[in-house]
Amino acid sequence: MIEIRLPGQLLLMTAAEVSRLLAARPDIWQSALKRGKAMTRARQRLERTPKRIREAELEIADQVRRRCL
Repeated sequence: MIEIRLPGQLLLMTAAEVSRLLAARPDIWQSALKRGKAMTRARQRLERTPKRIREAELEIADQVRRRCL
């Protein structure tokens, strides 16, 4: 089952149902594929970043967030 959360709603669909919906709108399918590829690449790039650099970036982000508040 594929869970889709919308404001005030929860949809549970099978993979076949989602495929049928997307087959009717190939432009949405194409956009979703591009978005999926971009997310996969971003995750891979993040995994290649050394842990100490990721931790330092998170610390800097926290400092900036605190100053903005």
